[in-house]
Amino acid sequence: IIQARIGSKRLPGKSMKNLCGKPLLYYVIQRVKKATTLDLIVLATPETPENDVLENLAKELHIHVFRGPEDDVLKRFVDAARLYGANIIVRVSADNPLTAPEEIDRIVFHHLKTNADYSFNVVPKMGNNYPDGLGAEVINFSIFCAFILIIWLLESTKSRFLESNF
Repeated sequence: IIQARIGSKRLPGKSMKNLCGKPLLYYVIQRVKKATTLDLIVLATPETPENDVLENLAKELHIHVFRGPEDDVLKRFVDAARLYGANIIVRVSADNPLTAPEEIDRIVFHHLKTNADYSFNVVPKMGNNYPDGLGAEVINFSIFCAFILIIWLLESTKSRFLESNF
């Protein structure tokens, strides 16, 4: 799943910014398509009209599109994974035009080989010396849903505590 939206607060429209004659998202999609471990690629983007341009580009490049709520990236992500029947999700950020397909494949193979719940190579950790923007995150859908449930429970408990005590 490639997550993208036009309404970035820091740099609005960054996914469609021109980079050597093509939108930034074009390069991300083309590089992700070169990964051999992916069954399908989905662009998850908000359902607001300003994001139609992202959907159009994804369709031009022959990848699937999921449109979800603007203000809930987690719901958009889960709903996209659920719609397309993902058991394992690979998340790629739409603002990394140097995402390396070999690194996507390497982390997916690692994830499967080690039977991990979550694998990543998106930040320089554990001496990997990767610059930011090359990698991906891989997570089992069931674990991701469990994380979301925990977050929801914590937020719900916090809200109830604040309402009853303040």
